Amino acid sequence: MACPYFDPGERLPGSSGSLGDLYTGLCRAEDGCARQPDDRTVADRCNLGYARGHCAHFPGNGAADSVRFSVSKHEPAAIRILYSMECDHRPLANGALDYSVPAGAFRGPVPEGSLERLATAYVRSYLRRIAR
Repeated sequence: MACPYFDPGERLPGSSGSLGDLYTGLCRAEDGCARQPDDRTVADRCNLGYARGHCAHFPGNGAADSVRFSVSKHEPAAIRILYSMECDHRPLANGALDYSVPAGAFRGPVPEGSLERLATAYVRSYLRRIAR
């Protein structure tokens, strides 16, 4: 799981997390404005989700507070990613995203920029792990 407002940046070497790896990154919880959280917040909240009540920048509305990803199908040219957005540990929204391996990008509609950035980080971590 990851915070839906997290914009992952660089992968932290030798680490594993809910996106497959832990990432540095930016917080976009306040009106989409990018801010740099401290290292502990990035590790404990941004990468792991469920920041509501623990992060001063997290919105107080009923928005999603975590996003989960999983690979449902992997073919040589395409990977299907399932996602589930949660609010207070309960399902809020879900869907599927199709990733073109040759193009290195998602095909078809991808909801909201933040979800695409999180899913891209997840796919890159997945591809890196299976390439070992």
